[in-house]
Amino acid sequence: MSSNFVLREPLNSVLTGMRGWDSPEGANHGSAILDLAKSQRESRSLLLRLWAMWSNTVTQGRIADSMVWARRLLVESDQSQHPELLGFGHTFDSMSNYYLGHRLHARECSERALAPYDVQRAGRWMQLTSVDVRTFVEVWSSQWTWMLGYPDQ
Repeated sequence: MSSNFVLREPLNSVLTGMRGWDSPEGANHGSAILDLAKSQRESRSLLLRLWAMWSNTVTQGRIADSMVWARRLLVESDQSQHPELLGFGHTFDSMSNYYLGHRLHARECSERALAPYDVQRAGRWMQLTSVDVRTFVEVWSSQWTWMLGYPDQ
């Protein structure tokens, strides 16, 4: 990992911690890290930055714009054949669709998010993102499952 990442990633965590996920400073700094991650093919940083950019747009209430980040992560994961990135991409996609009212599509995306899930590798990504894809998806799935008329499930 380059020194740019060593410096920028903790700074970005501080910015989002102090200013919030929706802060312009966090988005600007995240964009710089995203460019670095893409140019250096650093999947860990790429995931973290796309997660940050998705979170930034969602917390600003720009739900339609958040789809761009979800789709970008899906494209990146397809190109890299990285199963964890794919799981996160489908998770972002499911959440954005849920917020847009597309609950059936959100459910389909959540099923795709769980397909590559591997409990052995999940711990590493939980440390980096504070998110366990399976837990995240199952918690949110309970909401759209109820809304779709299946409270018994």
